[in-house]
Amino acid sequence: FAADAWTRLFTAAPVGPDGRHAARLVVVALGLLAACTINPQGVSLLRFPFEFTAEVSTVTERVGEWRPVLEASFARNGMELSAYVLYLALAAASLALAAGRGVLDRRAVGILLLFGLLPLRHMRWIGLFALVTMPAVVWLLDRAHAAPETPEGRTPRLQVGSVFALGAAVALTLLTLHSAAARPDTLLDGVLLLVAASGATAVGVAASRTQKLVPAAALAVALCTLLAGLAFTRGIPGNRGGEHRGFGWTALTRPGGRVASSADAIAWLREHGVHGRLVTEYHWAGYAIHQLWPETRVFIDSRSEVHGEKLLSSWLAMKRNPERSRAMLERHQADLVLVEMRGYPYQDRMQYNRGLLDPIADDPEWGLLYFDDGAALYGRRAALAPEAPFLEGVDPRSLTPRTLSAHRPQLERTLRDAAARAPAASLPRFALASQLLARGAHPEAMQLLEEAWQANPRHPAAPSLAARSSEARGETERARRWYDRTLEASPAWQGMRERRDRLAR
Repeated sequence: FAADAWTRLFTAAPVGPDGRHAARLVVVALGLLAACTINPQGVSLLRFPFEFTAEVSTVTERVGEWRPVLEASFARNGMELSAYVLYLALAAASLALAAGRGVLDRRAVGILLLFGLLPLRHMRWIGLFALVTMPAVVWLLDRAHAAPETPEGRTPRLQVGSVFALGAAVALTLLTLHSAAARPDTLLDGVLLLVAASGATAVGVAASRTQKLVPAAALAVALCTLLAGLAFTRGIPGNRGGEHRGFGWTALTRPGGRVASSADAIAWLREHGVHGRLVTEYHWAGYAIHQLWPETRVFIDSRSEVHGEKLLSSWLAMKRNPERSRAMLERHQADLVLVEMRGYPYQDRMQYNRGLLDPIADDPEWGLLYFDDGAALYGRRAALAPEAPFLEGVDPRSLTPRTLSAHRPQLERTLRDAAARAPAASLPRFALASQLLARGAHPEAMQLLEEAWQANPRHPAAPSLAARSSEARGETERARRWYDRTLEASPAWQGMRERRDRLAR
């Protein structure tokens, strides 16, 4: 139905003198509208998108996809602005060419303006903008390509076209400035987006002009294959400030990243058959549902527009307020809590998620099941089986060089278990190595620090501990190599630089 309507809109296909085809389209449209009311919410479901997008709420203020695309905090960190600006430039170029050839159509201009303004309100409409208006862009380019060049009226047409061409140039300039302000590879990602959009447009024009659909389809498949290959090798642009740069499930297994930490903890739950009512991060819950449903149910996930403002506000309050968190966990009878941690391995200095961490980490009714570089998993003892493998005597909030300097046999045994549960994590190995150094087991400790550094080479904790330990044993060359690794991870650490330079003298 949509394809037929778009085709007739942009090709002026005849509908017949009696208008029977137009009547059939109206009947189908009304039938589809009536069918949409057959749902548990009835007609209110049809009103919901308009009511939700019209109001300002906690969801639209706190959730990135519901923020305006030009808002600085998201424009700097993501590819959303680049994608929007690039497609805007492509649309402006098509308008410029059509205007220059005298074939500009008010329908296409209206559709491009209508859907082009939507991302200024909510940036999640960028995809809708491109999807809905691509037929209009292809049609404009097709008409401009087919229009004969005649001298009559050329000057005013070029003047109109130059306005749209100027818009395209401004859009590309904004993209360049955005690239310089974000990260250097943003420009390359933007070029890939432009190639994709231009290639898709070229395929559409070729198909409409030549009617050779098989070659056009083959070209489209080749283009999609190329882009998929680039996505697998380079990753799909994600959050500019984080580690999540990958495609599909590969992004979920990269060590050192936030998503990798949640995937490893969720994999442990699945492998050991631990299920229950799970409270986890807003951005982790979708993957938890994918892996653990239906045995495990989550408290909230990223479908914030469905959950509503009240639940999202409660979740945000839980992350900040320990008392509110404790009350909500009791009210909803949570069995498991998977919480994000930041600051490895200096958790005693960080305050992130203390509203969720403090009530369960300090409560004897809860026990630690798993932790790695960015996540901690707790379970309610009464809700899980008596043989649940809790990690006793470990608090991941305070695993620092200072707290690990005194050897404790029970802690060492627990840390060995924790390291076995998180084979791709650095923190458990760093903590275990600290305990081994405290009792003099230097060779095994150095092997663990090597593994910890390989698991997370971007963090200086493991190499700095290995460097100091090697220096204390008089192993100058090994200590120098570890200091070099420390400074690669943290170039601004002046104390480490001074110690390395002193060794070199």
